[in-house]
Amino acid sequence: MPYELIDHTSDLGIKVRATDLPGLLCEASRALFDIMTDLSRVKVCTERDVSVEGEGFDELLVRWLNELVFIHEVEGLLFREFTVRSIGRHGAAGVARGEPFDEKRHEMKVGIKAVTYHQLKVTCVDGAWEAQVILDI
Repeated sequence: MPYELIDHTSDLGIKVRATDLPGLLCEASRALFDIMTDLSRVKVCTERDVSVEGEGFDELLVRWLNELVFIHEVEGLLFREFTVRSIGRHGAAGVARGEPFDEKRHEMKVGIKAVTYHQLKVTCVDGAWEAQVILDI
């Protein structure tokens, strides 16, 4: 996984990198679900459209990840593949692919309550994108 964990008091932080903004959302999404469960045990047999609006890439990242947490909580889905079809300063849309949670095959490692704005950073350095996000666990 191309992400690293960040030490944070009572929460969990991640730092992700990608060559472009769609890739940054996908990498952050994979990191989110990799923290929750063993992604190698998640099959791809269903998909959900994901669409968020916001002001700026930092807000879009938080809203995108929180939408995935919401879908996971409400529908009991685990995701392992992500495609961002469009992204701009005011919105992002794509698809998440995975399957329903199966207690016989999936172990939940960490429960994510929400993605926060605390210490949020989205930057472009030397043509590569990097984000830091704190997760409320």
